[in-house]
Amino acid sequence: MDLSVTVLVRQAQAGDLMAEDLLYQKVYDKMRGIARAMLGRERAGHSLEATALVAEAFLQKLRKLRIRVESRDHFYSLTAMAMKQVLMDHARRKAAQKRQSAGEMAMLLVQRRPEMELAISRALKQLDQLDHFAHEAVCLRYINGFGMREIAGRMGRAEWRVRLDCQFGLKWLGAQLAELS
Repeated sequence: MDLSVTVLVRQAQAGDLMAEDLLYQKVYDKMRGIARAMLGRERAGHSLEATALVAEAFLQKLRKLRIRVESRDHFYSLTAMAMKQVLMDHARRKAAQKRQSAGEMAMLLVQRRPEMELAISRALKQLDQLDHFAHEAVCLRYINGFGMREIAGRMGRAEWRVRLDCQFGLKWLGAQLAELS
């Protein structure tokens, strides 16, 4: 018996697990194509693959959806929206991890653990050669404890620029010291 996508969606939403399994099997290839197209528009080296995107969108987003599906096309439109939501959630998690890494780097600079002192000193010298403004902003902020406004005044730069200098400096230092911490 060949049930339509719309019928299977309605049965799955009513709690029929067999219909949910049949629906997944029936729409998997099309969903994977949509996922590949979406991932093709993302940055190179994206850590999500099409298969994972399909599974996460189907299991986490579509399963919870309580919208009445009007047609097969409507279902695929909802699928694309669910995948976009998964990609946005993934990007938010990645950004949070980067912020945490920058925060950890800031703590290393503030705490200045003796076993890290030489490595931090070398990395700071390299940062100074690479980007003097980032080096100065990071040192003033995290070693000397100055606020952003005060650093901006001392450096003669806009406060937003000092923030960017600090972000870049912390990210760069974090990459240099990642294996040591």
